Amino acid sequence: MMVMFLTIFTQTSFATVLEREKVDRWYNSQGFIRHVERCLSFAERKFYIEHILKVFKRHSIPKDLIYLPIIESCYNPFAISRAGAIGMWQINDITARHLKLRKGLFLDDRLNWQKSTKAAAKYLLFLKKRFPNWTLVLAAYNVGPSYVRSHMRKRKTTDIEKLKLPKETRDYVYKFAAMIRHISEVKQRKELAKNE
Repeated sequence: MMVMFLTIFTQTSFATVLEREKVDRWYNSQGFIRHVERCLSFAERKFYIEHILKVFKRHSIPKDLIYLPIIESCYNPFAISRAGAIGMWQINDITARHLKLRKGLFLDDRLNWQKSTKAAAKYLLFLKKRFPNWTLVLAAYNVGPSYVRSHMRKRKTTDIEKLKLPKETRDYVYKFAAMIRHISEVKQRKELAKNE
């Protein structure tokens, strides 16, 4: 059986090859694509994307990552995961302490979408210093940098397909790739329609 591969992300720094069929599973999922569209619409109405783009540009973070909250929280600044991660960027307690986000009985900076966006940018840069590509950064954002590092050492590879990461983490990366592909294609169609 021949396996097709897909280079993901529009930024060259993402240049990672993933198995196309694993990305296509999410790209062809009508439920997932409807979720992406619903989250984008919500974020645009609230002007979240505009603000996140400014912060990420200031930190030279690839533009594609402004869409990460679609997978994390659907841009919901008050989202709380089963594991206790909080806010639009789903930052857990350990990461919040590392990023010096204030957290107390009546205050949690993770619920402030502007502060948590700046913190997420810092965290993504922190991860990028520790991993050779943005795909591994995504995996580390999801499952934790120590976990990804230990698998890289154990498997002696940086190939996400060979790291034997949890299914949830692999799906996280595939979802992100499918989402970026969808968003890019929608933008291209709009551009073509505008130029006709």
